[in-house]
Amino acid sequence: MSNLLSGTIGAVVGGILAILASVIATAQQRTQARQQASYAAAAEILLNILKIKQGMWDVKESPVDKRDLALKEVYDAAERIKVVHNIVLAKKEIRQRVRDLLDLVDIWYENNWEHPGQTVDQECNNRIASSMNFVRASIAAYLDNEPLPLRPPPAEPPLSPNPGSSPSSTGAAT
Repeated sequence: MSNLLSGTIGAVVGGILAILASVIATAQQRTQARQQASYAAAAEILLNILKIKQGMWDVKESPVDKRDLALKEVYDAAERIKVVHNIVLAKKEIRQRVRDLLDLVDIWYENNWEHPGQTVDQECNNRIASSMNFVRASIAAYLDNEPLPLRPPPAEPPLSPNPGSSPSSTGAAT
């Protein structure tokens, strides 16, 4: 009778341990899958940042009546980052850095869409280029499992979606 009891207890304990091991393995597989998806999203964000950069260049170099296609490319790449890729990133700090870049791109886009005849605001372009470099460095560090670069100090004054209301744009119209 004691052999039967010890066998039953052993089977129950063994079954519980097998279930526990299965749960742990499944959790590890999910973590690995999420990490792989996050790395793939980071690579796609870099690719779309290049598309934004090229589109901004095309807007700058195109005649006013030919800017629509380049503006659409910038808009589409930014939306892909926002809607598809950024939410998959596992690291919250990088998601925020990408959102900060996209906020600048949105201001640039609105200024160029709503005021197509104006020259491109170089201060806005410089801030976007700096933010792109910062996001690129952050993603590279993330992919290499290195510490993220420190945030640069915030730019002053903040950019405005209306080029006429920004203190920095008043001197640019001359």
